[in-house]
Amino acid sequence: MGNDPEVQNFEKSTVARFSLATSKKWKDRNGETVQDTQWHKVEFWGPVAEKVIDPYVNKGDLLSVDGEIIYGSYENKDGETVYTTTIKGTNLVLLGGGKKEDDQNPRQSSRRRPSEPSPGPDISDKENQSDPFSGKGSEMKIFKKPF
Repeated sequence: MGNDPEVQNFEKSTVARFSLATSKKWKDRNGETVQDTQWHKVEFWGPVAEKVIDPYVNKGDLLSVDGEIIYGSYENKDGETVYTTTIKGTNLVLLGGGKKEDDQNPRQSSRRRPSEPSPGPDISDKENQSDPFSGKGSEMKIFKKPF
């Protein structure tokens, strides 16, 4: 993850937005290792944003995300069309924390609310939560690695 998630609470829903990198490596014709990194804007709506991402996910964490690619556009203040690409997350796998700084656990940042209960095993919510994309995609599934 490239940044801490930005979490917004609305009357009937919550959204978490963050950037996520994907990288691939290969050897070129000269045998030199080449790496290509792409950055993606990701957003999750509903219980996953509120009960998993907000309390447990930080910059540097390793995640696996499945989702739907949403293309959009808007006109900026100069009248130019700006094209956007966002991944609307449908599945999230927490792969572990990123690099630790000063031997601190990265999950214990100042934005954590330790008084909140941890999420239960079923955090899916089938109710329409003012999500502009509701009705698209599959049911949200959360998996945690056993280590």
